[in-house]
Amino acid sequence: MDLDPVSPLGVLLFVFVVSMTLHYWFDLTRNRHRNPEPVTRFDYTKFKDQIICGKCGAGSDEIELGPRNDLYNPCMARCTRCGSEWVFTEPIRG
Repeated sequence: MDLDPVSPLGVLLFVFVVSMTLHYWFDLTRNRHRNPEPVTRFDYTKFKDQIICGKCGAGSDEIELGPRNDLYNPCMARCTRCGSEWVFTEPIRG
């Protein structure tokens, strides 16, 4: 019985497909795709002395920081000077 020679490119392709399949399977078994690591957000509370009111320009001594549970707005605050409910805050640049 005469065997045909195997091409090196076919062997490399076979090894690549098998290794990627095993790699993906081990990732799924480690449960990394179901429970991804939490996303870290910028913490405005560390820079409270640099935060100003976006509406009236009040300084940090007149701002009360609020909850940080909003996905799109990591920090909101209540300004005591302008009396508005929740005012988005911006750090002072410069």
